[in-house]
Amino acid sequence: MSEGVVIASDNSDAKVKKKSYSDWKQIRAIFAANLAAFGGSVLFNWPSPSIPKLLSGDYPDITEEDVSYLPVIPPIVTVLTSPSFGFFLRKFGRKYTLLSIAGFHLISFILLATAKTKWEFYLSRVFFGISDIFMFGTLPVYVAEISTPKVRGTWGGAMMIFVFFAQFFVNTLGYYCDIPTTAWILTIVPIIFFISFVFMPESPYHYLLKGNREEARKSLLRLRDSREDINSELDRIEADIRRQILDSAKFKHLVTVKSNRSAFIIVFMTITIQQFSGCPSFNVYNQLIFQQAGQNLNRGYASMICSIVLAIATLCGPIFVEKVGRRLSIVISTLGCGLVLLALAAYFVVKDETSLDTTFVNWFPLAGLLAYFISFAIGLSVVPFMLQGELFATNMRGHAAAAMNITICLSISVSSKLFHYLMTSFGLYVPFTFFAICSFLGMLYCYKFVPETRGKTLEEIQQLMKQNV
Repeated sequence: MSEGVVIASDNSDAKVKKKSYSDWKQIRAIFAANLAAFGGSVLFNWPSPSIPKLLSGDYPDITEEDVSYLPVIPPIVTVLTSPSFGFFLRKFGRKYTLLSIAGFHLISFILLATAKTKWEFYLSRVFFGISDIFMFGTLPVYVAEISTPKVRGTWGGAMMIFVFFAQFFVNTLGYYCDIPTTAWILTIVPIIFFISFVFMPESPYHYLLKGNREEARKSLLRLRDSREDINSELDRIEADIRRQILDSAKFKHLVTVKSNRSAFIIVFMTITIQQFSGCPSFNVYNQLIFQQAGQNLNRGYASMICSIVLAIATLCGPIFVEKVGRRLSIVISTLGCGLVLLALAAYFVVKDETSLDTTFVNWFPLAGLLAYFISFAIGLSVVPFMLQGELFATNMRGHAAAAMNITICLSISVSSKLFHYLMTSFGLYVPFTFFAICSFLGMLYCYKFVPETRGKTLEEIQQLMKQNV
């Protein structure tokens, strides 16, 4: 009897080790893929430390109006190129679409390093804008398709971890180095991404969509361990794809098919809530916020502190999401953001609209933004992108990714421009109040409509979406 117990224990330990190794193989692929997000975030946040240097006199032909277009060009290019994205995803697959990002990023960094005129800087932003559609459109899909529910739950939001660490990295590097030196150093980022990701497997979904079961099996073997599980998983994926392919995949089916429309509305709303909670605006204008708040701390250092706290908090975000679920985590996150923003709005009302002395609490804007970023990280930063990779049918993911890219770009542009307008026209308390209201409304929406997908396979999620329409 005791020997039987020992043998059972040994078998159990072996299964745990095998399962753990299988998880590691998926995490390795997710990590390599997300290096593309690191490079994209570096380019997105590049204007923050660079604009003051462009206006310092080293580039005499570049004016303040010229640099105001640097953050605007990439979203415009992304929106214009989004309709063609679905074709690239279906034609070349998830892996090679992601690998193409390395080329766009490398060209963009080289142009930044050698640029002398505004047109060369603008051209660099064009290449970055093209790469953005590939990154935000492909990365959530790839991660969702290669991972098991457990791994997807913990690491599905890893993109935002890389995004916020990249923000800290470029703000720090750009603060101490000039523009050409910064750009030349950053060329190593796409090179490392390409070398790391070129050896990772393609999504098995792509091969099955092409009717190549053998290649799909080889791909899954590189992501799993048990051959028996692989065959059953392949059968399940293939059956689900067959059901979905019976419906032709056209862009209009995002809104004409009920389950697709439900997924589209949920992901559209959560991404919009994410952007209108204020995070993009606070990342761009946090130095200006600290300046107007009368911070004793150097605003550059305060900005770095915010970036590193956001990055570290985002490390814990996916773990929190997996523990409490997608729905509850985004509800808690929006509630926390709303409460902190309301407190910051009250601070600026007292500071700007009354004669009360606030110098003894001039640390509050930094503390408030840190609390906001922590609240943002535990739900809003990761859940919308998890849902984007989970809720759409396989044959609609390319179209959905293009639509969500347009949503992200437009909402970032509108929310950032609105923040600047409200701040300059009325004072800082008005945009903080506006974003607080948006967060509270977002909390109500998420509580009512966001489905719980924790622990479910992509096929089970599709059945859930069809049952809920």
